[in-house]
This record gives sequence, structure tokens and C-alpha cells, in this order.
Amino acid sequence: MTFNLRAAIIPDGKNSWKYRRELAIEVIRNSAPDVMGTQETVGEQQVDVAKGLPEWSWVGEACFGGTFGEFQAIWYRRDRIALRRHGTFWLSDAPEKKGSNSWKSMAPRQCTWARLSCRNCGTEFAVFNTHFDHRNPEARKRSAALVGERIRAMQKKGIPCVLLGDLNMAPDHPDLTTLFGPAAADRPAAPLIDTWPAARERTGAPGTGNWFTDYVGTRRIDHIAVPYGTIVDRVVTDNTKKDDRYPSDHFPVRADLVLRSDPWRLRAADGHLRDPQGRAVVLRGASFTSGLKRVPPEIPYAEPDIDRWATMGFSVVRFLITWEGIMPREGEIDTAYIEQAAERIRWFTRRDIGVIVDMHQDLFSSKFGGDGAPAWACVDEPFTPRKPWQANYLEPAVRHSFTRFWRETALQDRFIEAWKAVVARLRNEPGIVGYEILNEPFPGDIPALNFERAALAPFYTRVAEAIRGLDPDRPIFVEPSVLTSTGAVPSLLPRLPFENYVYAPHYYAPGSEGLGAWPEPGAARAVVERLAKTAREVHHAPLFLGEFGADGSSAEGRAYLSEIIEACDAVNGSWACWVWSRGGDKAIEDEKGEVKDWASVLIRRPGR
Repeated sequence: MTFNLRAAIIPDGKNSWKYRRELAIEVIRNSAPDVMGTQETVGEQQVDVAKGLPEWSWVGEACFGGTFGEFQAIWYRRDRIALRRHGTFWLSDAPEKKGSNSWKSMAPRQCTWARLSCRNCGTEFAVFNTHFDHRNPEARKRSAALVGERIRAMQKKGIPCVLLGDLNMAPDHPDLTTLFGPAAADRPAAPLIDTWPAARERTGAPGTGNWFTDYVGTRRIDHIAVPYGTIVDRVVTDNTKKDDRYPSDHFPVRADLVLRSDPWRLRAADGHLRDPQGRAVVLRGASFTSGLKRVPPEIPYAEPDIDRWATMGFSVVRFLITWEGIMPREGEIDTAYIEQAAERIRWFTRRDIGVIVDMHQDLFSSKFGGDGAPAWACVDEPFTPRKPWQANYLEPAVRHSFTRFWRETALQDRFIEAWKAVVARLRNEPGIVGYEILNEPFPGDIPALNFERAALAPFYTRVAEAIRGLDPDRPIFVEPSVLTSTGAVPSLLPRLPFENYVYAPHYYAPGSEGLGAWPEPGAARAVVERLAKTAREVHHAPLFLGEFGADGSSAEGRAYLSEIIEACDAVNGSWACWVWSRGGDKAIEDEKGEVKDWASVLIRRPGR
């Protein structure tokens, strides 16, 4: 609940604090929030409310420091909520200096914060309560930026944050985009969402100022904002009036919500994926589904089918998207495609399954019988299909399309635009583990010995910079050249000039593709150990074996898969097998949707 109680020192005649004190306390008691932020109170009001609500405690400092001036206090029910720690910072260029005022606010302004936990369920969360200046637009803008910065810092620790306060701005004000507001591809992610439009049910007027009159407007300046993914059941603007008197010149606002921390806010550090508490995380999962390569996607599943995924011990899904789906015509983003992908991603995140978003390609484009790039990004040359499908990489049209892509920054810019559109939409979705820049990059006609250093590393750096401009904290997943996927050729990809990335090679022994003999016992283990060494010593990054697979119906196939998984376990490597799909030799399910017997080597191996 947020409630501007209007300072008792203001001479309001019949609306002075002494006449509305009991009504204000009654409104709070009847609303019965677990946590409340009050604004604009002075010491007298803090004492009165505390006496009227003895089961509550509060924290906060007055705007001039100590007890002198107005409070922006955080109140909590002691029987339901436990206080972990708290503090105050000032909305100024010197936030830790008590009473500081840098931006020509009428008086010093501050923000009170508290880390709290639910006594029943143990969920820890943070609350920020503040009151922005009502006169100076620049002060409000800079206050919003500072509070947003502090909230993002708390969220990086994995702690969901709630913002309460009188911000003296409507929710669509451009200066509030650093706190909440619509997504845009050209600005950093806002950390919170406004609860009013997100609520399943809304009661009362949208406006929150009444000026002690019966005025009911539409301008909301008193806000409750919460993390993306929060379940907001109901928001109430309480316009209680008694004896021809309102309890304040602002209506209190209450939100009934269910906070959820995002366990998938991972970070790559010291060779491991780590959760917000610093614990090492190992991922186990699969790519889903080969039909996602198509445009439009062909998915033989509905959301209830994903329940099976969670029961089999998979903790993560590699979710395929394509450049063609996002930008079918040059410069035009298909938002419907991205929205459809976002909804299907939620199939997994609603079940606490993390999602790695993979920009997929095979053979550069569907124009060449594969998937990935739109037709307009391909060279206009004849194409003659070959068998097996991998041989099509040698076709001149395929090679030349890749070569042009690596050499033309303008074409890469279009690819980056597609990624930015995806990240702008997904960055605030809970459950997103990270972004895989490009599946199985092929050098085209660039010499293999030069490709990774001269073309692939600069490309990854450019794309990562664009992604980080929108979502600065999630890991980036990078693959070496597809030529290394047989395990016979080492990668020459150098360490990349940015942090928080994951080394994500693939491994398909020729036998797993029907192109040669199965590896000797121990050979697959040696490949995984070498990949782990490269991740550790070259990239200082975690290992994520992003693809491997085989037809496990043969003894050789089962032994190959088992050896890879056991080797990953031995080096604490994460993995995603290919593929959770229906039908196909490597698919976990048959055409009828039944899990194949041999898939037991993959499932029931919990990650995290």
C-alpha cells in the first residue's frame, strides 16, 4: 500500500491532521496491507500512526536527517513480515549525505529502502518508498534515474523489488521510463512495471489526487510498481470518505500481489554459471523443437505438454528463433512472430524452466533448404541441393551468402536490429537465462584458420554490445565455428573482449550423423574434456554443450550419449541435447508423442 498522508504542519483548516488522523488510521487498518509506504509525514504523524497501529513497525529517516523534516517511511506487520536490513539515500548528487539537495527541489528528498521477508514462506524482497519533488521537472527526472539505478542493483542480487511512492508524475511520463513504462529498443530495460494496468482487477478511480474535494480524475501520481512476472491480482484506489472528510488529499492505493524472484538471473563468473546467491548452477536440457526452425513455426505441442518436460529432470530449454521469422522483409520487424515466441517461452517459464534464446540457422537460409536468414539476405545465385544435407554447405550460393554476411557490416546491422527487437521484448520476462547469438556459424569462403579470429570474434563483440545495451546483465552464449563440431578440429576463437559470456560449442561425432564410424570408447569423453579446458583456459567461461545427439536405438548410440553426459558431469559442464521433438532419429519422442526407451540416458538428470 502507498499513502501520502499530507504533512501535519500544513495549515489545512477543517482538513488538518488532528481532524483526519483517526480516519487515516482506520483506512489503513481496514485495508490491512502487509507492507505500506507513507509519504510526507512528520514526526507527530509517525507517532500517531504507530500508536493507532501497534502491531506495525516502521523504518526511515526524515529528509534533513534523523527526525527533522518529512519522512518517507516503510511500515510492516511484525507478525507477517521480518525486517532484514534498511537504509535511506537522498535524491541528490550525494545520495549518502543526509539532507543533501542538488537538483533545486523545494526541500531535500529521500528514498527509504528495506529488505524484508515473509515469515510464512521465507520469500525475501525489497521495498523502496519515495516522494519526488512537485515543482522541478529536472529533479523528478534525475530522482527517477537514481532510484531506478538502486533498484537494478538490488535486483542483480536476485531480490525482487517493489517501489511505492508519490512520484508526482503520471505513469506514461517519459521521465519515468527509467523505472517503468513501455519497452523500447533504444533504451535500457526498465526494472519494474506499473501495477494498475497489470492487475487482473481494478477498483476505484485511476486518479489518485483529490485535494480534499470530491474530484475524481484520471492522473495517477501515487504508484506501486513491481518486477516483471509478478502476479497482480487486484489494485484498489481507496476513496473512503467519512463525515464529509477524506483522510488525505491523496487516495491511498493498495495492490494485492504475489512476488516471485527470478531464479534464472544467472551470471557467468570464474568459470561457472552462478545464481544471485553465488551458487554454481549446472544446466540440463534440450532444444525445442525442430519445428521452430520453420516460418511460420510448426509446433506439435500445446502448453500442457510441457508438464512432461519438468518431470524428466530438464531444467532448461534452448528455444529456437530465426532471423527470417523476425525480419521477413528488410528493415521490417514481425512483432507477431516475436509475440508468439514470447508466449511459447512462457510455457516453460511458468513451470520454472529456464530459457536460452537461440538465433538458429542451418545452411544459412530456408532458400537453400535450411533455416535462418531471410531470402533478401541471400545472394541471388543458383542452388542445387545435395545429399546428405550437410554437403549443401559446399554449394557456392550457401558459401557466398555466408561470406557476404561476414564481410558486410550493413547486413550484420540488419541482423543486429532483429536481435534488438527480440531483446527489447524479452528482457523483462522472468526465466530468460541468456541469448545465443548464432547457431553453428560457418566461415563460407573465409579461410578456416582466420575465420574465428578475424570475422567471428568481431561479429560477436558487435552483437553482444547491442544486446547489452538493452539487457546488460544476462549471459551471452557464443559458439565456435561449426567446423569444430566433429570434435576433430580445435577452435581458434580467442577470448572475447566482454564479460559474462558462456562458451557453447556443439559436438557431433561422424557416427552420430550417419557419416562414419562411432568413436572409440573414451573418445567422446576426451572431446568434452578438451572443450571444458578451452572454456576454462581460453575464455575463462563456463562450458555449455549446446548441441549433441544421436539415434540411441543402437548400443553404440546409447554408449555415445552416456559418455558425453558423464563427461559433462565430471567437468561440471551444462548441456542441451538435440532434440525434444516428435519423430526423427535424434528426437526424444516418437511420432505418437511417446518418449523413446533409449531417452532414459538423457532424462531424470536434474540440473541447477
